[in-house]
Amino acid sequence: MNRQLLIFSLLFFWGFTSKAQENIPSAGWLKNQNCKLSVRINRYEYEKYNRRVSEKSVSIDSDTLSFENIKFLILKKENTIEGNSNVKEFEVSFKCIKGSIQQASLSLDFTFSNWSSENYVLMPGVVYNGNKFKVYKSPDWFPFVSDPRYVGANVEPIATDIPRLDREGGVSRIQMRSGHMTTPSIGFHSPKLKKGFWLLTEQGNQLGDYGIDIEENRKRTEATISITAPVVREVYRYKHMNNQFPSSDSSANFKEGDEIKIRFRMYFFESQSVQTLFDKFLNLRKDFTGKEKLSNSYPYSNTFSILEKKYNLDNWDEKIGYYKLRPEFLVNWQIGWMGGAIFTYSLLLEGNKESKERVLKMMDWLFTKGISPSGYFWDSSIDGIKFHGIYKDIPIADSITLVRCNGDGLYYAVKHFMAMKKLGIPVKPFWEEKTKGVANAFIKTWNTDHQLGQYVSQFNGRVVVGNSTSGAIVPAALVLASNYFNDAHLLSIAEEMGEHFYQLYTKKGLTYGGPGDALQNPDCESSFGLVESFVLLYEKTQNKKWLIYAEQAANQFSTWVLSYNFKFPSSSFYGKMGIKPMGAVFANPQNGTGTPAICTYSGASLLKLYRATGNLKYAELLQDIAHNIPQYLSHPDRKLNPDHIGWMSERVVTADWLEEIGEIGLMSTWPEASLAVSYCELPGVYINTLSDLTIDYDNVESKIIKSTKDYLLVSIKNPTKLQASVKLFTDNQKTMLKPMGELAFSDMETIVLKPNETKIIKKKK
Repeated sequence: MNRQLLIFSLLFFWGFTSKAQENIPSAGWLKNQNCKLSVRINRYEYEKYNRRVSEKSVSIDSDTLSFENIKFLILKKENTIEGNSNVKEFEVSFKCIKGSIQQASLSLDFTFSNWSSENYVLMPGVVYNGNKFKVYKSPDWFPFVSDPRYVGANVEPIATDIPRLDREGGVSRIQMRSGHMTTPSIGFHSPKLKKGFWLLTEQGNQLGDYGIDIEENRKRTEATISITAPVVREVYRYKHMNNQFPSSDSSANFKEGDEIKIRFRMYFFESQSVQTLFDKFLNLRKDFTGKEKLSNSYPYSNTFSILEKKYNLDNWDEKIGYYKLRPEFLVNWQIGWMGGAIFTYSLLLEGNKESKERVLKMMDWLFTKGISPSGYFWDSSIDGIKFHGIYKDIPIADSITLVRCNGDGLYYAVKHFMAMKKLGIPVKPFWEEKTKGVANAFIKTWNTDHQLGQYVSQFNGRVVVGNSTSGAIVPAALVLASNYFNDAHLLSIAEEMGEHFYQLYTKKGLTYGGPGDALQNPDCESSFGLVESFVLLYEKTQNKKWLIYAEQAANQFSTWVLSYNFKFPSSSFYGKMGIKPMGAVFANPQNGTGTPAICTYSGASLLKLYRATGNLKYAELLQDIAHNIPQYLSHPDRKLNPDHIGWMSERVVTADWLEEIGEIGLMSTWPEASLAVSYCELPGVYINTLSDLTIDYDNVESKIIKSTKDYLLVSIKNPTKLQASVKLFTDNQKTMLKPMGELAFSDMETIVLKPNETKIIKKKK
């Protein structure tokens, strides 16, 4: 009996100490990574804009945190991720066991020694290389308008007053709320140590969103990354081109019995280049959230019908013969970017007879009136009669075009022609002549200035503002033009441009200049433009170099895409509407907010990249974006815009911007074109018989119900309340050997599903 009692006691003691061991974070493991973890309590004075008036910090090894008249019990839980000793997940609990405190927060501090100002710091969607740009502090988007120092092919790239680490030796600190990041996370690459790091956490806890900060010391030998609950930005917070907007965050009050938890995961890894940081991110961006539910709102076919009707009622100008853009905005027409000559591509492919006729009439107008003296498209027009540069009546800006606008113009012009030939519609020779002239204008700029720049003159084609990836889509446009015109020279120039963009930008993890309203802030638009260009170069040449470049660019682009369903405030507009924003594409650090889609592309190159590499994450990244776009349409069944059916706002606000979090700007904007192009260029359901795989891009639900060596049986359900015409694209052993190319959608089969109907289809392997 005594022996049994002894054994029981030993087992009990072993179990207790084993469990206790799990609750002790790996101090030695962190030390080996030049990292120290501590906990901190902060007290603020709200009347002084959340100035931190006192604090107390202790090591994570401490069991308690005492401060003034309050005491917290600190509980730690540690999980080693199976198969990877350099990844650990922690949960730190703060339980108040004595006293109370007002206007406070709790923080976890990760302090890194052996730091360097050369470290590349990445906060996905908002900070790239610490945002260490030359800064222009003004609400004016165009410094070159009034200051000639900002004009020229070789001017240093400048950004607006965005969150950033200081590059001049001053105070170097970034304080952000979790919703500013596409994944609540922060990472860095150390070129000196050849090491990389990622810290992932959740959006927040019961106190609301977290704060995620980084601060460098004066000598830049040490940096501290912090998670704070709740988010309290001290004195200042960022809001639209103002990094010193007064803080209005609400701190917390703690009393005895209160408890909060902060979960996080740390990754340390070998990192030979900054690209490793992006490569790792693609694979870990959903580690905390897993595969969240997609939004099933409206079938693509239904949304296209609504958009077609809207464009013919609201956008068509019968007198002049063109489809106008947002009549309430600064211009009635702009080539590319915001949708000019982009939505019409969709009308040409899927529209009715009237729509097709109007598109052809618009092509006559565009190629007769819309070509500038340089050979480029005119950037904009206020009335469809008088043309001008990107903004009318502003010196210099009145005479220039955003390179990205003309890149889109050439890219989609050739797509129009390819579609017309496929449909048996004659292409007028003078349309082709003018389009080839736009291609030659790019070549002239390239040969003269050895770059494409961000803005070029509408009169002589010379670079006015340089050093940019604004022209990221241009290599893709030239590949299409090379195919269409059977011109090998266009392809060779496209390859030169692609190599230029890779070496100067992708290789450094920085792309900027795509939007015309964000100076040279990092942006998602030029990031995706390079994905498209590299993929098209690979499909055309079959040179594996372009495939490697495309993967690297796509991994960088993934940092711009919201990886989880951000929880909007329940009282906000989107919160009430039940919007699931996973897949929203963040614009740039200046705006600090999401958008419903890729501006202004379908994203089909991500599916092409999956087919070329077998990496399913590219196809799934596209699914997050494409599947969730329809929910942002103002629909008869859910009027997001009470006055206008078919309108789509460009804003998915998850952090501080012009609207409050979860609110909407009632506008008609470019996502309408992105949604229509997605319907035209993406399969509703992608089926791969080799992998027994289906992916739903349309708002349907598919699954494989039987697989044999000869065939697949696939169930496809329409979970919506509307009839759906769903396009299917099937890959098998034979088709996987071929690049998808352009117009692959024209060969898709279509099935029609009634509301809530399910059909079983059979596919040969």
